Amino acid sequence: MNEERISVLNALRCGNIKTRLSAIVMGAGLIGHRQFAKGAIVLLSEVAFLGYMLAAGIANLGLLATLGTEEQGKVWNESKQIFEYHAGDNSQQILLAGMVACFAVAAIAALWIIQLRHSYKLQRLVEKGGKAPTLAEDFKSLKNGNLHISLMSLPCIGIVVFNVFPLVYMISMAFTTYSTEGNHLVLFDWDGLNQFARVLNMNGSIGKQFW
Repeated sequence: MNEERISVLNALRCGNIKTRLSAIVMGAGLIGHRQFAKGAIVLLSEVAFLGYMLAAGIANLGLLATLGTEEQGKVWNESKQIFEYHAGDNSQQILLAGMVACFAVAAIAALWIIQLRHSYKLQRLVEKGGKAPTLAEDFKSLKNGNLHISLMSLPCIGIVVFNVFPLVYMISMAFTTYSTEGNHLVLFDWDGLNQFARVLNMNGSIGKQFW
């Protein structure tokens, strides 16, 4: 089988109804080729993603553009004769939640591509007179031909969760006004490359300290 032909474009263009349906209902192609367990896992992943996006993900992505606008404040309560405080927006939490939503979108996009290509691969296999592997055969392959998947899956997930995600989050902070100056530690905004310009400016106090 020519692996180069197993692409998303060819799957959408030359795939049968099962393969093309998996472009909308993830896992449909796998279930159609009798790989029920894998198809169900993929389908449940899509359902979980849609549920998360409807519950919080879309809102988190929307707030990511501004990082919050409402400052912490206090209001005098006449009946209690005290000031009541409201927390306002927390830009750090908004940025973190927005990054989680971005990574969730990236993860589901990668899964969409993988399951669509795999469905088309199964289709091509059946068309050539082959048979889609059973669940037992898939598990057996994880100990032989696909041993690299068994060994590298958890480490790769760990690297993404504990290294890549925190790194991306901290790098994104560098493009904001997060600073002790003006007490921009709770509520801050995107600032582009201005902070980098301040650091590299030899005429400024921060630039002189850096150089």
